Amino acid sequence: MTMLEQTTRDEVLELVNELNESDLYAAKQFLRFLATQSASSERDDLDDVPLDDEEWSDEDLAAIEEGRADMLAGRVISNEEIKRRLDTP
Repeated sequence: MTMLEQTTRDEVLELVNELNESDLYAAKQFLRFLATQSASSERDDLDDVPLDDEEWSDEDLAAIEEGRADMLAGRVISNEEIKRRLDTP
C-alpha cells in the first residue's frame, strides 16, 4: 500500500468516525457497494463517458441564481429536517 493510499484510508476512517448515528447505515451500505464492485463494473465504464460540455442555458443560470438567493435568504431545509419529514433512519 502506498503512502497516499494509507492516507486516504485514514481520512475515510476519520470521516466515518464523525458521522451521525443516523448516517452510519447509509455509509455502510455505500461502502459495501463500493467494496463489492468488480474491476469490470459499471463504475469503470463511466471512464469512457464523455464529459457534458453543453453550454449552460439562460434557464439553467436563472435556476442557479434562484437557488443561491434562497440559500442567502435562509429559505433552505436541512438534511436532518428532510430525513425527519421522510421518516428515514
